This record gives sequence, structure tokens and C-alpha cells, in this order.
Amino acid sequence: RTLTTNSTWWRMLGEAPRKERLSSEAYFDLVEPSDRQHVRASLRRFLDGQDDTVDFEVRMRCKDGRHRWIRTVGRRFGQPERGAGLRVIGQNIDVDDAHRREAALQEVTAALDAASDQIFIFDAESLRHVYVNHGACAATGYRAEQLLAMTSMDLVEGLEEATVRAMCARLARDGAPVSREVLVRRSDGSTYPAEAVIRHVAGQDRVLVVVRDVSAWHSREQALLEMRTAMDCAGDAIFVRDIASNRFVYTNRVASDMLGYSAAQLAEMPPFAFDRGLTREQLAALREELEVLFAAQNKSGR
Repeated sequence: RTLTTNSTWWRMLGEAPRKERLSSEAYFDLVEPSDRQHVRASLRRFLDGQDDTVDFEVRMRCKDGRHRWIRTVGRRFGQPERGAGLRVIGQNIDVDDAHRREAALQEVTAALDAASDQIFIFDAESLRHVYVNHGACAATGYRAEQLLAMTSMDLVEGLEEATVRAMCARLARDGAPVSREVLVRRSDGSTYPAEAVIRHVAGQDRVLVVVRDVSAWHSREQALLEMRTAMDCAGDAIFVRDIASNRFVYTNRVASDMLGYSAAQLAEMPPFAFDRGLTREQLAALREELEVLFAAQNKSGR
């Protein structure tokens, strides 16, 4: 069997343009060894009449030794005369760039799936998700196929379509990302607070959203607020001192009322600066005792 080639075929492989007939052995010598089996199987099914057309992609060796992805498509041409061989007409299409883009996309997707943040990409026209990573699925409790059938309005409490479309238009126009704190709804109906950083994907009608669960941060903020409220309501004067800066980082209302200084004024004063009843020696001894106490009780330095 022979393959009749034209100038374009050789040009794709970096060779000088020419027309030439290739034997099957010469053709397969150009095929990447690991691709030969599936090419032979595809051609066999076609030649045996199992397939009406032949269509496969293969890596072909170029003049410089590199391999390019080539798609081969063909069909039977005319009715073979008695004793004549089967004639096939077809074409070879250079699909190397598409394969390289696909490989690059797979690398990016693998990196996104490994990210700890929740990542969503949605189409700016339909507003439906076109990509979600593993983090998004784990956080929301939805499977990927479920999220891909949803929009941001299905996940974010109180979010309206008009708001999303206006944001998409602004992102496409200005290019600068925006950050929003939102309330995300899980598949079980519960919600969690999250910070969403939203940006337009350059060159595409897509929007990238990186979401981070801030529940722990909110819990710490709430605990701090409750602690401050309790200290503000205490009957005793309370001072919190940072050892590194030797300054007060917190004083409660009672401390301010007792000493006649505002919290801002106390924050600028070194400890014991307002105490006139202690001698220098007593202040030094007290400071040393406190340093030992703080070092033993608070490993964090505060």
C-alpha cells in the first residue's frame, strides 16, 4: 500500500515541499512508536469495512526531530475496479497547537484543583459555571456536575442577576479585581461567610472567582469582641501590655476613669508612667517581677 502526499503534507513536517509516494513502512517510520498500534487498528477497521471513515490523531516526526500532532481523516473514493486496490481520499490537519493548549490547560487545571481556596469560573453571558475546583465542591457539598449547572445566584445569599451582570461589565471595562464578603449557601442549606476576589479573565468572556472561607476569622473576631465587652464591663481596671513595644494595647473603661486618661493617651504611655507613688527602685523591682510572670504565663510574648 502507498500514500500519495502533497507539498502541504511535507511542509507541516518541516520538509521541503514536494509530492511523493510513501510506502506504508516509510509512513510508519515517521509515526511516534507509541502511536503506531492505535493507528494500525484504526486503519484496519476502515480497510475491513467496519468503519465508513478513518479519523485519528497521531504524532509525526518532523525534520528537526520533534513530533507534531497531525489529524488524519479520509473516506473511500469511487468504486475499485476488478483487481484494483481500494482508493482513499483524505487530508492531514496540523492540530499541534491545539494539543499544546490542551496540555497547558490540563496543567493549570491540576494546579487549580490542588489549591486550598475555592475557585469558580463562570461565563459572563450565561452566568453559568464553566469550571469549579475540588475545593469548591468540598466547601459547598455539591458535586462538580451540579455546580456546573448552577450560577453564582444559586450559591450566594441575596445575590441578584442584575448585580452580577453590572459587576461583569465593570470588570471587563476596568480590569481591576474586586473583593466582596459574601454568605455562601451549602447543599444542606447551611451558610458560611466567605471573602470572594473576582476578576475578569483577559481575552475571554469569563470571570474568575476565588473564594476563601472566613468562618474561623469571624469566630475569632466574635470571641475578641465578647472578651473586650466583658473587660469593659468589669469593675476592675484592666491593662493589656505588649512586652515587645512596652506599651498598652488595651485598657478598659474603668482604667481610663480611674486615671483620667483616654484609652488613646494610655496607649502612648509606658507602663507605670502615671504612678507617682513608687520609687525608681520599687518600679524596677515590680517591672522585673512582671517580666518573669509574663514570660512564664504567656509564651506568645504578650
